Amino acid sequence: MTRPIGFPTTINDETITDWLASLSQLNTVNAATSLNDGINQFRKTHHKHDLYYDCLLKILPASLLLSSTLIDSLEHDRMDRSTIKLAKLSLLIPRNLALAFLTEFKKPGNTPEMSASAAYYFLQLMGHYLLLSVSCRFLPSEKLWIHSGEIFEIADDKNLLSIPVASKHTEFRELNCIKDVIKRNVMFAVCSMQRISRQDVRPLYLLCHQYSRYIQIVQENSTPCTYYWPYLESFPRIKRQLNQRLQQYHCGLNFDELLIKLPDYNRLADKISEPLYHQVKLTFTAFKKPLNDSIPAAPKIQRILSGLPAIHEFLTERQKLNRINQLGGLAPDSNRINKMNLEPMAHEKNHLTFTESFLNQAEQTEELVAGHTIKILRTQNSQYLNIESHKLNFETGDLVLLFDKKMNLTLGLIKQQKLATTHESTQLLVEKITQMITPVTMVHKHGEWAGLLSHDTHQRTSIILPYQRLQSGEQLVTTDAQKLNLGCVLSYSPSFIQYQLFH
Repeated sequence: MTRPIGFPTTINDETITDWLASLSQLNTVNAATSLNDGINQFRKTHHKHDLYYDCLLKILPASLLLSSTLIDSLEHDRMDRSTIKLAKLSLLIPRNLALAFLTEFKKPGNTPEMSASAAYYFLQLMGHYLLLSVSCRFLPSEKLWIHSGEIFEIADDKNLLSIPVASKHTEFRELNCIKDVIKRNVMFAVCSMQRISRQDVRPLYLLCHQYSRYIQIVQENSTPCTYYWPYLESFPRIKRQLNQRLQQYHCGLNFDELLIKLPDYNRLADKISEPLYHQVKLTFTAFKKPLNDSIPAAPKIQRILSGLPAIHEFLTERQKLNRINQLGGLAPDSNRINKMNLEPMAHEKNHLTFTESFLNQAEQTEELVAGHTIKILRTQNSQYLNIESHKLNFETGDLVLLFDKKMNLTLGLIKQQKLATTHESTQLLVEKITQMITPVTMVHKHGEWAGLLSHDTHQRTSIILPYQRLQSGEQLVTTDAQKLNLGCVLSYSPSFIQYQLFH
């Protein structure tokens, strides 16, 4: 059989078993289509049926298997519309089954054990969904995160978080209560907002599955936390401000015990790659090592702009200026840019103190009114830049553009910040993204978006946009009628999202 099979009209143990058996006769795509359609039909029309919960448990194994099989069959390095369509289908299966368990969780009159069990399976399916979405590099569902937060709030209020749930599924057994699964999902989310190679996704998920129980969920400001989860709004994230306090419906995430319990790499070498291990530790220490890794030496002086809108405006103005110069038969004039004063020699000043006269003169230079003057401290790490600035209101997770007097550009991402040793200044850790950037303006039904085309060393192009709920496979149009097809998600934060582009 090759055609999709409809869901049974009569609901009982035998008809569900026969329907699931019939799906095994189909190819993977048609079986997945039939399963997803059946789950949707069942949760919408039979949610009051006496066997509703039992049927969901019977459907669960096939859902885990088919969704994983479909994802594993895709070549995500060759993203196109057909690949994106199949990836979306694989994600719909655990998502819709999770929503079916959510319906059961919300039923009035449930015992605490039944509510805990339904919530547990919702969260486990959400974890499976997160695993698949990161594997195919899609933006995870914000709706599922909000539902997770609703479950967390209700379960906490009704003392359901630690009620044990006995699951027959081997991959679920190590985590046997709502709180354990939430911790696993949160830990995986914190790690997977940045680029992760496909082969590292499942090892990372298993690592989170094994060690997430050491995370502490904090609901007051007495315990310092770098990460937090606004659980009725969105996904877990790093705090954007240095002294940001937890608000109502926010919980802090403390990884101190996890870092103590996490073994050395040699004991995990057969489970995860060494780069992934160090990336995980770096994430949970909030990037403290590279942030404090500066070498006593004369710093470089550059300028910095923060935020996608400001960066887009600056690059667009420079683009216009270059075109005017080209039309006039002139090379871009850099004389005014070169009016920057020389930085004093090392013996003439303290390396960690700004020279006020230099700052004042640089601020007055016409071409350098954009942004703020900063010092780039010398480090041994080529991936990150250590920056000191007098500006204090940077936001972690935001984009920055660095440029020198010759207009050499570097686009970066603020990974962490702290108060610097210099009076009234901030030290930033910036991860370098690219030096090849082009500003674009996207047209959409609500107006225009500022975007940045980013080009890597392999001539692959991606686009950085304000954080919006766009879909992989969606086509955007620029103001000059260029069509851009959104592929997989490379990275994201609350302030931006970066999509790979495909033809």
